[in-house]
Amino acid sequence: DHTPEVRKRHRELSTESGPSSANGAMVFLRRVYNYARKRRLDPKLPHFNPVDSIDFNPQQRRDTAMGAAELAGWYRRLMKLPNPVRVEFHLFCLLSGSRPGALTVARWEHLDMKRRVLHVPKPKGGERRAFDIPLSRAMIACLARVRRAGRMVNAVNAAEWIFPGEGARSHKPGFEGHIVAYQEDREALPKFGGDLRQTYKTLSPEAGLSKTDVMILMNHADGDVSDGYMTRSKVAEAYLRGQQETM
Repeated sequence: DHTPEVRKRHRELSTESGPSSANGAMVFLRRVYNYARKRRLDPKLPHFNPVDSIDFNPQQRRDTAMGAAELAGWYRRLMKLPNPVRVEFHLFCLLSGSRPGALTVARWEHLDMKRRVLHVPKPKGGERRAFDIPLSRAMIACLARVRRAGRMVNAVNAAEWIFPGEGARSHKPGFEGHIVAYQEDREALPKFGGDLRQTYKTLSPEAGLSKTDVMILMNHADGDVSDGYMTRSKVAEAYLRGQQETM
Protein backbone atom coordinates (compact mmCIF):
# COMPACT_ATOMS: atom_id res chain seq x y z
CA ASP A 1 0.00 0.00 0.00
CA HIS A 2 1.69 3.19 -1.23
CA THR A 3 -1.02 5.53 0.04
CA PRO A 4 1.00 6.89 3.01
CA GLU A 5 4.01 7.55 0.75
CA VAL A 6 1.90 9.42 -1.80
CA ARG A 7 0.30 11.54 0.91
CA LYS A 8 3.70 12.33 2.37
CA ARG A 9 5.10 13.29 -1.05
CA HIS A 10 2.14 15.60 -1.66
CA ARG A 11 2.80 17.38 1.63
CA GLU A 12 6.51 17.69 0.82
CA LEU A 13 5.83 19.12 -2.64
CA SER A 14 3.32 21.55 -1.17
CA THR A 15 6.09 22.95 1.03
CA GLU A 16 8.94 22.77 -1.49
CA SER A 17 7.21 23.83 -4.72
CA GLY A 18 3.88 25.31 -3.68
CA PRO A 19 0.27 24.09 -3.48
CA SER A 20 -0.44 24.34 -7.21
CA SER A 21 2.67 22.41 -8.26
CA ALA A 22 1.98 19.71 -5.68
CA ASN A 23 -1.57 19.28 -6.95
CA GLY A 24 -0.36 19.15 -10.55
CA ALA A 25 2.16 16.44 -9.75
CA MET A 26 -0.49 14.32 -8.09
CA VAL A 27 -2.93 14.76 -10.99
CA PHE A 28 -0.21 13.53 -13.34
CA LEU A 29 0.59 10.57 -11.06
CA ARG A 30 -3.09 9.62 -10.92
CA ARG A 31 -3.33 9.59 -14.71
CA VAL A 32 -0.19 7.50 -15.09
CA TYR A 33 -1.40 5.04 -12.45
CA ASN A 34 -4.80 4.69 -14.08
CA TYR A 35 -3.19 4.17 -17.49
CA ALA A 36 -0.85 1.49 -16.13
CA ARG A 37 -3.73 -0.30 -14.43
CA LYS A 38 -5.95 -0.09 -17.52
CA ARG A 39 -3.20 -1.46 -19.75
CA ARG A 40 -2.30 -4.07 -17.12
CA LEU A 41 1.35 -3.08 -17.26
CA ASP A 42 1.77 -4.51 -13.78
CA PRO A 43 -0.79 -7.07 -12.59
CA LYS A 44 0.26 -6.43 -8.99
CA LEU A 45 -1.00 -2.84 -9.00
CA PRO A 46 -3.82 -2.43 -6.46
CA HIS A 47 -7.17 -1.46 -7.90
CA PHE A 48 -7.34 1.56 -5.58
CA ASN A 49 -5.43 4.59 -6.87
CA PRO A 50 -3.42 5.98 -3.93
CA VAL A 51 -3.83 9.55 -5.21
CA ASP A 52 -7.57 9.31 -4.53
CA SER A 53 -6.80 9.41 -0.80
CA ILE A 54 -5.19 12.86 -1.01
CA ASP A 55 -6.82 16.05 0.19
CA PHE A 56 -5.80 18.40 -2.61
CA ASN A 57 -4.68 21.89 -1.73
CA PRO A 58 -7.37 24.53 -2.24
CA GLN A 59 -6.60 26.74 -5.22
CA GLN A 60 -8.03 29.96 -6.52
CA ARG A 61 -8.02 30.97 -10.16
CA ARG A 62 -5.57 33.78 -10.79
CA ASP A 63 -7.37 37.07 -11.37
CA THR A 64 -5.00 38.78 -13.79
CA ALA A 65 -7.29 40.12 -16.51
CA MET A 66 -7.26 43.72 -17.68
CA GLY A 67 -10.34 45.88 -17.91
CA ALA A 68 -11.10 47.87 -21.04
CA ALA A 69 -9.72 51.05 -19.46
CA GLU A 70 -6.29 49.41 -19.03
CA LEU A 71 -5.80 48.34 -22.63
CA ALA A 72 -4.45 51.64 -23.98
CA GLY A 73 -1.76 51.83 -21.29
CA TRP A 74 -0.80 48.19 -21.88
CA TYR A 75 -0.59 48.81 -25.62
CA ARG A 76 1.74 51.78 -25.16
CA ARG A 77 4.11 49.63 -23.12
CA LEU A 78 3.84 46.81 -25.65
CA MET A 79 5.01 49.13 -28.43
CA LYS A 80 8.18 49.88 -26.47
CA LEU A 81 9.42 46.28 -26.53
CA PRO A 82 12.58 46.06 -28.66
CA ASN A 83 11.69 42.87 -30.55
CA PRO A 84 8.90 43.48 -33.11
CA VAL A 85 8.08 39.76 -33.38
CA ARG A 86 7.37 39.59 -29.66
CA VAL A 87 5.25 42.72 -29.93
CA GLU A 88 3.01 41.07 -32.51
CA PHE A 89 2.98 37.78 -30.58
CA HIS A 90 1.55 39.41 -27.46
CA LEU A 91 -0.91 41.44 -29.51
CA PHE A 92 -2.11 38.34 -31.33
CA CYS A 93 -2.53 36.56 -27.98
CA LEU A 94 -4.81 39.35 -26.84
CA LEU A 95 -6.78 39.58 -30.09
CA SER A 96 -7.36 35.83 -30.29
CA GLY A 97 -7.63 34.86 -26.62
CA SER A 98 -5.49 31.88 -27.55
CA ARG A 99 -3.28 29.86 -25.25
CA PRO A 100 0.23 31.26 -25.82
CA GLY A 101 1.79 27.80 -26.09
CA ALA A 102 -0.33 27.05 -29.15
CA LEU A 103 0.78 30.25 -30.87
CA THR A 104 4.50 29.77 -30.24
CA VAL A 105 4.43 26.73 -32.56
CA ALA A 106 2.15 28.25 -35.22
CA ARG A 107 3.48 27.77 -38.75
CA TRP A 108 2.69 29.70 -41.90
CA GLU A 109 1.37 26.49 -43.44
CA HIS A 110 -1.39 26.58 -40.80
CA LEU A 111 -2.69 29.89 -42.16
CA ASP A 112 -5.59 29.72 -44.63
CA MET A 113 -6.20 33.21 -45.98
CA LYS A 114 -8.99 32.05 -48.27
CA ARG A 115 -11.05 30.96 -45.25
CA ARG A 116 -9.43 33.58 -42.98
CA VAL A 117 -8.48 31.10 -40.26
CA LEU A 118 -5.36 29.97 -38.44
CA HIS A 119 -5.45 26.22 -37.84
CA VAL A 120 -4.24 24.92 -34.47
CA PRO A 121 -3.48 21.22 -35.05
CA LYS A 122 -2.34 20.24 -31.55
CA PRO A 123 -3.87 22.47 -28.87
CA LYS A 124 -4.22 21.57 -25.22
CA GLY A 125 -6.02 18.24 -25.21
CA GLY A 126 -4.22 16.89 -28.29
CA GLU A 127 -5.09 16.45 -31.95
CA ARG A 128 -8.72 15.54 -31.22
CA ARG A 129 -9.19 19.15 -30.01
CA ALA A 130 -7.72 20.70 -33.19
CA PHE A 131 -9.58 23.83 -34.25
CA ASP A 132 -9.45 26.96 -36.41
CA ILE A 133 -9.04 30.48 -35.05
CA PRO A 134 -11.22 32.91 -37.08
CA LEU A 135 -9.20 35.97 -38.05
CA SER A 136 -10.42 39.52 -37.63
CA ARG A 137 -8.99 42.33 -39.73
CA ALA A 138 -6.78 43.40 -36.82
CA MET A 139 -5.40 39.86 -36.54
CA ILE A 140 -4.65 39.68 -40.26
CA ALA A 141 -2.82 43.02 -40.03
CA CYS A 142 -0.87 41.62 -37.09
CA LEU A 143 0.18 38.60 -39.15
CA ALA A 144 1.24 40.82 -42.05
CA ARG A 145 3.45 42.88 -39.74
CA VAL A 146 5.02 39.85 -38.09
CA ARG A 147 5.85 38.32 -41.47
CA ARG A 148 7.95 41.39 -42.24
CA ALA A 149 9.38 41.58 -38.73
CA GLY A 150 10.29 37.89 -38.70
CA ARG A 151 12.50 38.32 -41.74
CA MET A 152 14.46 40.99 -39.87
CA VAL A 153 14.72 39.10 -36.58
CA ASN A 154 15.37 35.58 -37.87
CA ALA A 155 15.31 35.31 -41.65
CA VAL A 156 16.19 31.61 -41.66
CA ASN A 157 13.25 30.48 -39.55
CA ALA A 158 10.73 33.16 -40.52
CA ALA A 159 9.72 31.19 -43.61
CA GLU A 160 8.41 28.36 -41.41
CA TRP A 161 7.38 29.82 -38.06
CA ILE A 162 4.91 32.67 -37.70
CA PHE A 163 6.64 33.86 -34.53
CA PRO A 164 10.35 33.07 -34.98
CA GLY A 165 12.61 33.41 -31.98
CA GLU A 166 16.07 34.82 -31.67
CA GLY A 167 19.19 33.65 -29.86
CA ALA A 168 18.76 31.28 -26.93
CA ARG A 169 15.03 31.88 -26.71
CA SER A 170 14.43 30.15 -30.02
CA HIS A 171 16.05 26.81 -29.17
CA LYS A 172 14.20 23.77 -27.91
CA PRO A 173 14.77 20.19 -29.09
CA GLY A 174 12.44 19.46 -31.99
CA PHE A 175 11.15 23.01 -32.24
CA GLU A 176 14.19 25.06 -33.15
CA GLY A 177 13.44 28.46 -34.55
CA HIS A 178 10.26 29.69 -32.87
CA ILE A 179 9.56 31.68 -29.72
CA VAL A 180 9.69 29.40 -26.69
CA ALA A 181 9.92 31.69 -23.66
CA TYR A 182 7.21 34.32 -24.15
CA GLN A 183 7.43 35.82 -20.64
CA GLU A 184 8.55 39.44 -20.32
CA ASP A 185 9.91 41.53 -17.48
CA ARG A 186 6.69 42.69 -15.84
CA GLU A 187 8.17 46.14 -15.39
CA ALA A 188 8.33 46.37 -19.17
CA LEU A 189 5.05 44.55 -19.92
CA PRO A 190 2.84 43.77 -16.92
CA LYS A 191 0.43 41.43 -18.72
CA PHE A 192 1.20 38.59 -21.13
CA GLY A 193 0.39 34.93 -21.79
CA GLY A 194 -2.50 33.66 -19.69
CA ASP A 195 -3.25 37.22 -18.50
CA LEU A 196 -4.28 38.12 -22.05
CA ARG A 197 -6.44 35.02 -22.40
CA GLN A 198 -8.20 36.00 -19.19
CA THR A 199 -8.62 39.52 -20.53
CA TYR A 200 -10.27 38.24 -23.71
CA LYS A 201 -12.71 36.15 -21.68
CA THR A 202 -13.38 38.97 -19.22
CA LEU A 203 -14.16 41.55 -21.91
CA SER A 204 -16.29 39.23 -24.07
CA PRO A 205 -19.61 40.02 -22.30
CA GLU A 206 -18.89 43.73 -22.68
CA ALA A 207 -18.48 43.11 -26.41
CA GLY A 208 -21.81 41.29 -26.49
CA LEU A 209 -20.56 37.76 -27.14
CA SER A 210 -22.50 34.81 -25.77
CA LYS A 211 -20.99 32.13 -23.57
CA THR A 212 -21.20 29.68 -26.48
CA ASP A 213 -19.43 32.07 -28.87
CA VAL A 214 -16.55 32.47 -26.44
CA MET A 215 -16.38 28.74 -25.77
CA ILE A 216 -15.89 28.05 -29.48
CA LEU A 217 -13.50 30.94 -30.19
CA MET A 218 -11.28 30.04 -27.21
CA ASN A 219 -11.61 26.28 -27.79
CA HIS A 220 -12.83 25.70 -24.26
CA ALA A 221 -14.05 22.29 -23.19
CA ASP A 222 -17.83 21.84 -23.22
CA GLY A 223 -19.28 23.77 -20.31
CA ASP A 224 -22.39 21.70 -19.66
CA VAL A 225 -24.41 18.80 -21.01
CA SER A 226 -26.21 20.89 -23.65
CA ASP A 227 -22.87 22.09 -25.07
CA GLY A 228 -21.99 18.49 -25.84
CA TYR A 229 -24.82 18.29 -28.40
CA MET A 230 -23.31 21.10 -30.46
CA THR A 231 -21.14 20.22 -33.48
CA ARG A 232 -18.58 23.00 -33.44
CA SER A 233 -17.29 22.40 -36.94
CA LYS A 234 -20.78 23.15 -38.31
CA VAL A 235 -21.00 26.62 -36.77
CA ALA A 236 -20.79 29.08 -39.69
CA GLU A 237 -17.29 30.48 -40.14
CA ALA A 238 -18.68 33.81 -41.34
CA TYR A 239 -20.62 34.13 -38.08
CA LEU A 240 -17.54 33.33 -35.97
CA ARG A 241 -15.41 35.81 -37.93
CA GLY A 242 -18.04 38.44 -37.23
CA GLN A 243 -17.90 37.71 -33.50
CA GLN A 244 -14.10 37.83 -33.61
CA GLU A 245 -14.33 41.18 -35.36
CA THR A 246 -16.61 42.41 -32.59
CA MET A 247 -14.05 41.41 -29.98
